[in-house]
Order: sequence, then structure tokens, then C-alpha cells
Amino acid sequence: MIKNYTNTKKLIAGLSVVASLLGATNLHAQLITQTYSFTGTINTYTGVIQTFTVPACVTTMTIETRGASGGFNSGGTGGAGARMIGVFTTTPGQKLFLLVGKSPGSVTSEGYTFPGGGGGSYVGTGTTYSTALPMIVAGGGGGGMSTTGDAAPATTSGTGVNPGTAGNGAPASSCGGGGGGFFTSGGNDLNYGFLGGLGFQQGGTGGTASATYLTSGYQPGGFGGAAAANYVGSCNIQAGAGGGYSGGSGYGTALYYIGAAGGSYNSGTSQSNTGGFQTGHGLIILTYSATPYVTAAISSSAICTGGTTTLSANSVSTYTWSNGATTSNIVVSPGTTTNYTVQGTNTSGCITQSVLTVTVNSGVPVLSIASSTNNLCLGKTATVTASGALTYTWTNGITNGSSFLPTAGVNNYTVSGQNGCGITNAVATITVAPLPVTVLSSPTVVCSGSTATLTAAAAVTGFTWQPIGLVGNNVIVGPVSTSVFTVTASDGTCSGTATLALAVNPIPTIALVASSTLVCEGAPVTLTASGALSYSWTSPANTIGAVITVNPSGPTSYQVFGTNSFGCSASQSQIVLTNSSPTVNITTNKTIACPGDAVNLLAGGSGATSYAWTNGPSTAAYNVNPAFTTAYVVTGTGLGCTTSKTITIAVVNASVSAVTSNTGICNGGSATLTASGANSYLWVGFVPGASAIVTPTASTVYTVNAVTTASAISCPSSANINITVYSNPTISIAATKTVMCKPDSGPKLTASGAVTYTWSNNATTSTVNVAPTITASTYTVTGTDANGCVNSSVITIKVNTCTGINGIAVNDKALVVYPNPSNGEFTITGDSDITLKIVNELGQEVSNIKLSAQNDHKVSISNLANGIYFIIGQNENGAVNQKIIVSN
Repeated sequence: MIKNYTNTKKLIAGLSVVASLLGATNLHAQLITQTYSFTGTINTYTGVIQTFTVPACVTTMTIETRGASGGFNSGGTGGAGARMIGVFTTTPGQKLFLLVGKSPGSVTSEGYTFPGGGGGSYVGTGTTYSTALPMIVAGGGGGGMSTTGDAAPATTSGTGVNPGTAGNGAPASSCGGGGGGFFTSGGNDLNYGFLGGLGFQQGGTGGTASATYLTSGYQPGGFGGAAAANYVGSCNIQAGAGGGYSGGSGYGTALYYIGAAGGSYNSGTSQSNTGGFQTGHGLIILTYSATPYVTAAISSSAICTGGTTTLSANSVSTYTWSNGATTSNIVVSPGTTTNYTVQGTNTSGCITQSVLTVTVNSGVPVLSIASSTNNLCLGKTATVTASGALTYTWTNGITNGSSFLPTAGVNNYTVSGQNGCGITNAVATITVAPLPVTVLSSPTVVCSGSTATLTAAAAVTGFTWQPIGLVGNNVIVGPVSTSVFTVTASDGTCSGTATLALAVNPIPTIALVASSTLVCEGAPVTLTASGALSYSWTSPANTIGAVITVNPSGPTSYQVFGTNSFGCSASQSQIVLTNSSPTVNITTNKTIACPGDAVNLLAGGSGATSYAWTNGPSTAAYNVNPAFTTAYVVTGTGLGCTTSKTITIAVVNASVSAVTSNTGICNGGSATLTASGANSYLWVGFVPGASAIVTPTASTVYTVNAVTTASAISCPSSANINITVYSNPTISIAATKTVMCKPDSGPKLTASGAVTYTWSNNATTSTVNVAPTITASTYTVTGTDANGCVNSSVITIKVNTCTGINGIAVNDKALVVYPNPSNGEFTITGDSDITLKIVNELGQEVSNIKLSAQNDHKVSISNLANGIYFIIGQNENGAVNQKIIVSN
């Protein structure tokens, strides 16, 4: 137990100066509050008694006591302790003895099976504790075993009402009384333990003890109000034991004394008694004033400028006012708001003071109103506070600054504010409406039978939905048709509603028809869906469309989902049954053959009564001669169902291929023949081998015979290849002249008989100009025809020096004719301009030529017939007359 001192001081520093002037010993008048509480843990409780001595000049005191609550376990709750408060007359120097009750709390922490009551809080008077008389006692609460019990009425009893419950400690009218226990009456019921008794009279019996538990160290039952061994008092009461397991003194030192205190007795005034008030440990509060203080009153605390008011004081012998007056009553007229202090001295020499304030106003008040809200939900409280005046009076019975409960609708509250100059009115408006509630759906439209989430929002957390009876701000619904849902939001005080119409679209009615519901395995079945706009099939998966074709290999269920114009879907299923198909197999005399070999096919098996070959006979047997690898299909029919079987006859590819390096060669050339695609080869007329080199002189057809071996069979084949032989070209050379004089220009050589040419002088045209310089020059040309065949030709050009009669100088001016004699082709050169005539033996002019700078004084003559000719002419150098002979 500890002692707290809380001093609310109103001491003014200047009073110490006044006190020294007056010689007073007590110059203060403040209220002092001292609180005593049990703060130790349960196991360290020592039951110490506190002593308080009444200070000098204290003649009255307010005393409040609170009993401790009872113990509890197994989910029960102990009863609450009683609260008692009153004003008591005291004498300075008097001793008060204080005991604060203890609550056992959860008895599990002390290892007990059954809880006891709570200790009472006790204040007594006397010179020693053993002679103390009770001034005020608050009973403790009864122990609780199971559930919180009914509170006992605040009268003289704290008895528990029902099994397993705990009564609350209650005040009593005499010297004793224990708190309630946790059963209905006396008892030996070991399931519930023992109860506390009424015990509001001295020695009053609580519960009756069970003989089973009358053992040393444990006081079962708890006799209410039983005295402790060390107590001697006329009233025989301290903190009487309550009922409950291990009952005992509320202040005793034994660990197991955890009983409950009894009722109360006092001689105070204005006493207030409350049962079932305190939870936890008990409490004692002492409140007093240090001196009998002077009291002061004012006829009007607010005046208008120029007005008067009367101040009065009493309760003491002499008075001194701060304005110098010494009478008990004074009249003042301050110009501004003023504090007036009166100091009083009583017959004991104790000095106190009081302060009165006179407020001076210059005009009627100007009011302003602050409202906690202008709009609120029905059931919620509001507060309106006016300011600007000295006093306030509100209509509708509300108090300035205090919370109240507005009614529904628009409420107008009028306040009258008053000061020393008059009254002013103002109005506050508060609108009260239901709680706003919003509700949404996701999605906003659903298909019949599909779910949607409804979400409500409001300023509270409690939501109830109708007509579905669900709770919570989010609910999931699955209506089959358009429905209206109503949600009510409430916090127990405020409430509001909202409705939501959830549109529900119909789902389609799907029909599914099969072209046949009984088919052969693998036979096609057409499934047709209707009743919707679009369709998707789960079997076959990922198939869309109203009509599909399936080939069931056994009994199969087909399912289609149809979607209508609202986007809503429904499904339908159809089962297709199947008949077994026959088993068909094929046997053959060979599966690998040479081209054209005879192959015998025979169909058989089980379940088939007839067979038909594709592109073949309608019999089980089928004889074929495949030229290449071929697949043969037979269909067996039995009981209306068919099965097809395929066999492939592999035909060895016995087709040899023959190629040549050149299918056309020139006369005298050769070609290489090469065969492939087989295993062995023989070219007719040659040794075995894949290759042969031939040199035909005329176009020839060559044949190769081959053998191809595969899977232990050998198949022959042959191939032909034609080699064309081309004749070599005949090359000829034509020359403009084959004999020439050395000074002449060379002849033109022209080759023919081929397509392209190459000359020995590296020229590649058909015609070349040559300039031989030796007596006999040989020129060779090689020609290639269109087939690439080649041949050559040679020509020799003779070159003469043309001296003697072959070279003539004319009048020291050289005019040269060469060759002379010639074969009709000759050249005339000179070094000056001259006009010449060529005449025959008969004097006939056969040609006329002119040597000039334009032709470099050189002219060639050709195509003259055999005979004798003369060249005649004249220039500034003289006459020319030259004979020439043409002989081919």
C-alpha cells in the first residue's frame, strides 16, 4: 500500500507578504486530495495499516472508500466492490486509520481452485487501531467461479444470485457484512465451492462450511464479519470476511486470507452509497481544505459600464477587501473588469481569502456558435458551444458545450447570451438524416444462376442483407432472375439502407441432335446444336460451330456450350453408342518384289462376311504385278460395320541410270559412260564396271545391263545412251594476193568453213591483214564450228624484192610499179602529184588514176586481164610512159 498526495494549490505569492504583516500562521485555503491505493502484487501484500493525522484548522473532510472486487477463475468474473463517499466532521490532530482492500484477481496466479471475495476498504477513528471505530467501510465483491453473475442490489446484501456467479459488494447499515460468494445458499456442493454470506450484521454467517474442507490453514465458507484475532473493538468489525474458498480477514497477513469486506457504518453527511462499483483493488481518497475559508458572494458578476454591484463575505470575524474596505458588504462600480480579493480571519487566527471578479461590458454580447457537426446520423450526439457572452441559455433543454441527442430532421437551436449590458440571441442548425449507404454489384449484370459480389459502403462496419439474410459488407449472390437486394448498415445507433436491383439475363435452352446415336466404330456422326448464337464443344476440344462431325471409336459423350445474345451460356450433352467393327488382316506371298513380279494377296480375320479391294476385286484374294511400291486396301464388312486394312508391297527400284560426259563428240574424240542406281553393271561390248570410255567414229547407241539387290532379292534393269559424232569442219583461206613486192602492203586473208577462228598471229577474226617481210611467209588459221569441232588451214605469201624492171625511177622522181610483171594486181607509188592513165596494147584507156597527198601518192590496181599495158602521164617533172605485164 502506498500514499499519493495530490495538492491542488491556489496559493498566491503575495499572500506570504500579507501574512508576515498580519502575523498569521495559515495564509492559504487550497483543497488537498490524498489517495491511498493497493499497488503491490498479490503475493507481496502485507496488510499494512496506514495512519493519517488531521492537520490544523481542518474541521471537515470528504472521505471516499471503494472495496476491492472478488477473485475469479474458469472464465468467471468476481463481483465489484462497493463505493461510499460522504462529508465528515474532523478535529485537528485526530488520527484516522486506513485499510485498502485487496482483490485476489485471477486466483490461478495463486494456485487456488476456487476464488474468494475481494477485501473491503476501511477508515476508522481512534487513538490506536485497537480502539478505532469505523468511520466508513466499503464492502468487497464476492468471488466468481464461472460466469459474471447478476449484480446484487445496492442495499444491505452482496449475495450471489445464481450458481457460479458472484455478487457485488454492497454497503450495509450496521457494523459488518461480507461480499457475496458464488453459490445461492450455504452448501456442501463440491462442484461449486462455498458461497459468501449476507453478513451485513456483526458476526453474520456467510456460507456454511463443508466438513470435507474443515482443515487447518483453510477457512472455508468465510463467516461474514468475523473478527480477526488481534482485533478488540466495540463494533467487532474491520474488513469482514466475505464468502468463497479460503475466506478470511481482508487485511490479515496469512497468504490464504483473501476474503471480502463487509458493509459500512458512518456518521457523515451527504453520504452516497453505490454497490458493485469498483473493479480491481480498493481505493481510499481523502479531500479537505487546510482552513475554514472565507466565503464571498456577488449580487451581479457582470455589469454594464457605469453600473454597480454588491460584494459580500461571511464565515469569519474580520474582513479586509483589496480596495481597502473592511466591512462584510461593499458596493463597487469598476470601469473595467476587476478582481476583488477579500481576506478573512476566524476566531482561531486562521486566515483565508477569496476572490470575486466583476466583469464590465461596454455593450450587449456578440455571439458566435461552434457546432461539432451540422449534419449527422440519427442516433448520434452533437455539441454546440456559444461564445461572446457571460452566460448562455439554450432552447430545447440543451447545455452550452455539452453533448445532446438531436431528433430527426432539421433542428434549430436558439441560444440567449447575456452579459452586464443585455441579451443577444443566435441560432444553430443541425440536420439529422439516416446514415448514407452505397451499394455496388460486380458484375452489374449476371446470367441466371451465376454469382455476383455485392459490396456496401458506409461509415459503419455492420451490414445486413435482405432477402438473403447474409451479413458483412461483401456478400456473394446467385439469383436466377432479376432481383432487388436491400442492405441495412448500422453501428447499433446509426443506421441507413440502400437497395440494388441486379439484372439477370436468361441462359439459352440448348438442343443437341445426332445424325445417329448408334454407329460403327469410327463411323462419322453429325452433331447439330441449336438454341443459341454461338457454340463451343468440349469434345472434341477447342471445336466451334453449330454443326460438327465426329468419328467415335467407342461409346462417347459429346458436350456443347451455347452462348446467347446476352453472353449467357448453357450446355447440353449427347451420347453416341458404337458397334464393334470386324477385324481384318492381309497375308501375302511376298512383301518385297521386283518390278512386274506376281504377288498374291489374301484378306482374312474375324467378323467380316465379305471383302472388297480398292480398285480391285470383291473377293478375299487379289493377285497383282506391281511395277513400283504400291499400297493395297481391302475393306471387310460384317454386321453393317466395315474395317479397312492396308498392305504395302515394296518394289525394288531396279532402274539403272546412265549418263555420259558428252552426248555429242567430234570425229576422233572420246566420251565416258557412267551407270548408277544398281549394285553391278555391264556395258555391252565392254568389261564389267560402272564406267566405260568410248571413241566412236559415227553416232552410236550404248547399252548397260545392271542388277539391283535388296532384301535378298536381285532385280535386273538396263539403260541406253546415244553418243552423236560430229564431222570436223573444212577450213579454207582466201588471200587478196599470194605474191607481192616487198614494198607493197600485205594481202587480206579471209578464213571460212567454221564459226570462230584463231590465226597464228593471234588474230581471232575471220579476216586479217598481213604484212609479210620474208620471201615466203606461212599463215595458219584454226576454226571451230557450232558443235565445237576444230580444223586448220595454211597459206603461204611470197614476197619479191621487185628490182630491175620491177622498179623504175622516172625523171629522178621515183614512180614505182610493183610487182611487174604481176598477176593483175600491182601497186603504183610516187612522190609527187600526177594523173596517170592505163591503156592496153590497142591504146584503149582501161583506167584513170591520180596520185596525190590525199591517197599518200599510192594506188593499188587489180583485176586486169592478162596482157601488156602502159602507164602514161604528165606532170611538172615530165612525161611518164611505163610498160607493165599481167600474167596469171
